[in-house]
Amino acid sequence: MDSEYSFSLTTFSPSGKLGQIEYALNAVSMGKPALGIKAKNGVVLATEKKFQTILAEEDSVRKVDNFTNRIGCVFAGMPPDFRVILSRGRKQAQQYWCTYEDEIPVRQLTREVANVMQEFTQSGGVRPFGISLMIAGWDETEGPQLYQVDPSGAFFGWKASAIGKNYANAKSFLEKRYSEDIELEDAIHTAILTLKEGFEGAINEHNIEIGIVSSEEKKFRVLTPAEIKDYLSEVDTLVWAGPPCSLGTGAVYDSRTFGLGLKTATRTMAAADDDGSQSRLTMDSTPSMDSKEVEPREATSRDGITGHPGRPHIPVLDGCRSVENYEKLNRIDEGTYGVVYRAREKSSGKICALKQVKLREQDDSSGFPLTALREVDTLLRLRHENIITVSEVAVGARSTQIYMVMEYMEHELKDLLEHLTADEGLRQAEV
Repeated sequence: MDSEYSFSLTTFSPSGKLGQIEYALNAVSMGKPALGIKAKNGVVLATEKKFQTILAEEDSVRKVDNFTNRIGCVFAGMPPDFRVILSRGRKQAQQYWCTYEDEIPVRQLTREVANVMQEFTQSGGVRPFGISLMIAGWDETEGPQLYQVDPSGAFFGWKASAIGKNYANAKSFLEKRYSEDIELEDAIHTAILTLKEGFEGAINEHNIEIGIVSSEEKKFRVLTPAEIKDYLSEVDTLVWAGPPCSLGTGAVYDSRTFGLGLKTATRTMAAADDDGSQSRLTMDSTPSMDSKEVEPREATSRDGITGHPGRPHIPVLDGCRSVENYEKLNRIDEGTYGVVYRAREKSSGKICALKQVKLREQDDSSGFPLTALREVDTLLRLRHENIITVSEVAVGARSTQIYMVMEYMEHELKDLLEHLTADEGLRQAEV
């Protein structure tokens, strides 16, 4: 019965649906994924941007754009329809400026855009717009705001949402990771990780777009490929303060709290495995790193730093500084097991080196990677004036994410890393 009404825009079917609206939503669900996250100090929009051919000009395709200096949007669906809506929205914003000599509020612009889209659901000789929009902006009274507009003309305010292909999975991912006090920087990382969940192929700075508006700048802008590349590097190599896991919540740890090497810490962390099972890197199976045996610290069962009632508390995580104390400056080179960056400690301004340690050719998700553990332990025990000294260790949300904070040496850094095990007095630990 409903098929008799599927070609009529202005006639409801017996089930109470407008067939053309349903088809427009199908067009949206087939579009490239897009999402928005509202942080307490800004909003981020992100989307996938793929080209059908390598001959296409990269700058000619934009999925994230501005309505005004303070308001931007991203779409999923049909690009030609987006151009029309973008033009209508900009016109409404200019009319508001000419009348009141002020920026149009985010909610009012969203309502004007939604009115245009709703008009195309009830007029003859037209069709609904085959797009959904995520609109992000900042205004003086409400601060950062995020709205979603659908082809029917309905719009809602969101803390985080996704549209386009696999939007349901993306929303589920966001629900697990969103928090009310999320910062803009963390929101950008979360947006990238959400896109990665359903991304086909390798993600890079050329096939995604990100737009942000912060409470500091109060302007919406699209990140450059260079900026996106930096954020991708941070997601891959730096500590991400993600959901609770056996390795903590992504903080920077002072090596002095580890005792002798990392033996004590790894034993304690391994005991707090996410699924409650004993991981491979437990007290019985931890490789001997030091000549002197170190007794493991006790893990008390209480509401600890992992955030789960009854989950073992991890003493070595107490009093740790946040990874945000460090500002990554530039990539130096590829190290023994990972990438090395030049960075600055924000409080003191001291320049240091950040070195990622990663697992090779294995996926030891149940505990610390043994190869990485050997290297960290070796570096922590170095006392050579010409060798980089590890002062802190950063542990991410996965067992493959270990990050070392070293003293930065301007010259021969690459040579030191490549020939580390060849120096006199350096003993390679055995498993």
